[in-house]
This record gives sequence, C-alpha cells and structure tokens, in this order.
Amino acid sequence: MRILFMGTPDFAAYSLQKLLESNLEVCGVVTRADAKKDRGQKIKFSPVKEVALEHNLPVYQPVNLKEENFKEILEQQNPDLIVVVAYGRILPPYVLEYPKYGCINVHASLLPKYRGSAPIQYAVAMGETQSGVTIMQMNEGLDTGDMLSKTVVPITPEETGGSLHDKLMVAGGELLLDTIGKLDSLVAVPQTEEDTCYAPPIKKEETIISFDADAEAICNKIRGFYPFPGTSFLHNDKAYKIHKAELYSKEDIKPYGKIVEFSKNKLLISAKNGIINITELQPPNKKRMSVSDFYNGNKDSFLK
Repeated sequence: MRILFMGTPDFAAYSLQKLLESNLEVCGVVTRADAKKDRGQKIKFSPVKEVALEHNLPVYQPVNLKEENFKEILEQQNPDLIVVVAYGRILPPYVLEYPKYGCINVHASLLPKYRGSAPIQYAVAMGETQSGVTIMQMNEGLDTGDMLSKTVVPITPEETGGSLHDKLMVAGGELLLDTIGKLDSLVAVPQTEEDTCYAPPIKKEETIISFDADAEAICNKIRGFYPFPGTSFLHNDKAYKIHKAELYSKEDIKPYGKIVEFSKNKLLISAKNGIINITELQPPNKKRMSVSDFYNGNKDSFLK
C-alpha cells in the first residue's frame, strides 16, 4: 500500500515517524510552506518536513491544493491511501476521491465533540475528564467524516493543553498503525449531530482572563491554553502572562478582579465563585518566575 502523508506540526511528525518505523510504504510527504521564525527571521522547516528529509522522502509544499497545482503530484505518486494529520487545509473533492482507500484523518478529539482546529486546548478549557483520538474517513466537511476508530485518553486535574497534546500525539500514532492494518475490515460509523461542538481557532481576546467568569472555569482555561496560545491578566494597563494558577478557595469576593492578597507565596485574585492563586507568571518584558520571586522584586510597586 502506497501512502502519501500530509501534515505539518510535531503532532503530525510523530505519526509519520511511526509509519516509517513500521516499514509501511510512505511514497511522499506534503507539508505547509517553510516559515520564518524567531527574531532572525531564519527559514524553519516544519517538523514533518524534517522527518521526511531524514528519511530521504520526496517533499511537496504546494501553495494551494487547486487541481492545476496538485493533481500532477497525485498522479506522480499514485497513492493507495492519503493520511492527513494536522495539515492545516481543507482537501478538495478531487484529492479526497483519488486514492483507492480515500483519505483518512487523525483528529485529536472524541468526535463529534470538538471538531475544528483547537480540540486539545478546548477539551481541557471546558473541564472535560477525557479526550482521545478519532480516525475518520475524510469528506468535504470540517471533521464530519465517518469514524473508523477511536481511543480514549483521560484528562487529569493537573492536565494542560501541552501535556494532553503529547499524550494524544502518542495515542494518535499508535491508533493510526492499528487502523491502517485493519482498513479492509473496519466498518465506518457516521457521526451524530446531537453531541457536536466546535473548537475554532483561539482569538487573541480569548486569552485575556476576565475575572467576571467562574473561577474554576478560569483555571481550566489557563491550563487548557498553556503553553499555547497562553493566557494573561491585565493590571495597571500591563499584561502579565500566566504560567500556573490554582483554585485557592470558593469564596465569592466582589468586585471580581480584586487582588485579595499579594505575599511571599500568594497572588490571590477574586473571581466569580472563587479566588484564584497565580503561582507562576511572567511580567512584561521579563522571564517566567514564581510568585515568590515576583513578590521579592515587586512587593512595593505592584499594588500602587
């Protein structure tokens, strides 16, 4: 079986690596265009491209997937199956229909919940106790294809978007191998619409914490959005990034957003139905630090 792989970030690179380690025939790799990164604006390859080059695989980076730009690649590689993992683009019908086994997608949620581009962050942010990976037969919709296989991954009380990402990345690679091995016998299950919810791209304004919200929900959001895109709170017109926070108590103190205590080991801020303790933060133009270190350097100025 000839497999054409389409993907971009670390999450996808892991699945590609698992395919290669299993000696499946990966005939080529499609990934997004190289990007300029960091202050030096140096060109940086995607993690998927890095893996492909290490294994001397053909790499394609089409600007778009219009038929005149991509059909020649399909005909050249003639895949039996296209595996898509966090590629970042909707596939047009002619691509979906080309391979014998169609196109399958490794999606980081238990579909039909959390369709969309940020399912990992939202699963934690919404207080879910479990997430997982679904492999679906792709169609023209956004994560609406029939489901081929699933695996469940528990979400712990301390889980962050970053830690869940790593768990789902591993689970997705393992499930992909198992699913490909059973493609001829799997029965695709249509998704229902009753439990559907979307996880759209996270907007910048969503990362600014509003303490008018429920305290427990705020803590879930801080964990879910960590480390990317991250959250911050505003104080004296300055944005302080939040790295770690906890629900300190369920006492309801108004006004919400009030600094209840700032001491050696505490930065307590009131919210609806609770008080939040920010334990690690990053002041503007400074490095990440514990609340203890922050207090030592700002005990006289922060509350002014």
